[in-house]
Amino acid sequence: MNRTVLATLVIFLLSNGAEAQDLANIVGTVTDPSGAAVPDARIAISNPAKGFQREVVSRADGEYTAARIPMGDYVITCEATGFEKLTHTGITLDAGQTQRVDLKLALGL
Repeated sequence: MNRTVLATLVIFLLSNGAEAQDLANIVGTVTDPSGAAVPDARIAISNPAKGFQREVVSRADGEYTAARIPMGDYVITCEATGFEKLTHTGITLDAGQTQRVDLKLALGL
């Protein structure tokens, strides 16, 4: 293999590996006061200091996944029809981590 091609390939692999190591995942379940799953809840994951925001929606089983989130400190906000808005603060993500954040919603008006 040509040295230039080999060097380019090595640099590409190292840079992609380094990027993936700076990322984390958030997973969890959205439930109501009885513990039943809440589908279609809107979950906003934000890091105001970095200007990062991602929105996901809970599945039929209440589960949600936010993959490949940059390291840092996060606020998670959850909203669903018929429930009060829920906000969690102080969530810190480290490189390579999968952080579980379950969200229990209170009934709203």
